[in-house]
Amino acid sequence: HAKEVAGSQHAAVHAMVGLAPDELRRLDLLRAAQPGVVFVSSKAHGIGSPIGSSGWVFDGDGHIVTSLSSLGELVHSSNLYVRFADQKQAPVRVVGVDRGCDLAVLEVQQVQVPATPALRPLPRAASGTALVGQDVYVVGNPFGLDHTLTRGMLCASERCLAQEGRVVVQSVLQTDAHIDSRSSGGPVLNSRGEVLGMATVANGRAAGWGLAIPVNMLSSRVESILTHGSSFSRPSLGVFLGPDGLAERLGVSGKGVVIAQVPRYGACYDAGLRAGDVLVAIDGHPVHRLDDVIAALDLHSPGDTVTLLVRRSPDDIDALTGWSTPFGQSDETEISIRLGSER
Repeated sequence: HAKEVAGSQHAAVHAMVGLAPDELRRLDLLRAAQPGVVFVSSKAHGIGSPIGSSGWVFDGDGHIVTSLSSLGELVHSSNLYVRFADQKQAPVRVVGVDRGCDLAVLEVQQVQVPATPALRPLPRAASGTALVGQDVYVVGNPFGLDHTLTRGMLCASERCLAQEGRVVVQSVLQTDAHIDSRSSGGPVLNSRGEVLGMATVANGRAAGWGLAIPVNMLSSRVESILTHGSSFSRPSLGVFLGPDGLAERLGVSGKGVVIAQVPRYGACYDAGLRAGDVLVAIDGHPVHRLDDVIAALDLHSPGDTVTLLVRRSPDDIDALTGWSTPFGQSDETEISIRLGSER
């Protein structure tokens, strides 16, 4: 009851100074997110230092998610700490990293985790709920002084994150909300305050655009790190996949994921896989979305041999330009390949 009274008083105060309802909603969203958004730095760099990154509380077991590129050389530090919204700080250790999706997973140390009020995990949005055109909010905690909030629109959900000239993550989120190196690592939220992704500037930042690693991919990578540490290597098909729903738009009967590009002379090309093929199953596991591909590959290790079931047009489609002709009836073909490594 006391919280309700305080909340109503707070709203009344802001209403008196002329804030509109949508502004009050943004204030409520920021207030709810603040306890779960942290500043990560080292003891050698005090509060207010530009050295560090934003991050957010992933779960109630003390795991913190942040941007590896923004953390920089601090990832090798033995005296890392996180500072919470209440200005309390706690030492953390690096559990593991995934350079492919700019992820570092930290763990709070020397704290009775279940009894720590500072650990406020942020709720995560359900997979597939990010929609182009919806409002998004980027929360940061630069310098450990105060939180920042930028607002924008989800402009695309099928962009690629490139590092060192190669695509390492497909289907990243693109927004016009401002993201810089200090808010990188912080959460990108929907209007309900649920995490849609982690802000990143790993590949630099084109003017006017920000990128975020989708939360479903992050969750999968975090779980792998917590299970295997940084010693694991994620298996890879070695091809580029089209966005979700493309097979349907091309008129393919049934569902699947379109193979957008197959590097020549690679294992998949040598095995007979071609651009324009539609991936239907991996080792008998149905594939309808990119998430299904990730889930199926996570059951394997680099070097394993898997059988791909693909639908292929009767015509020899070997380039993206072939997509201009509807697939119509197509043949199913099994292709066995040896998985490579993502890193």
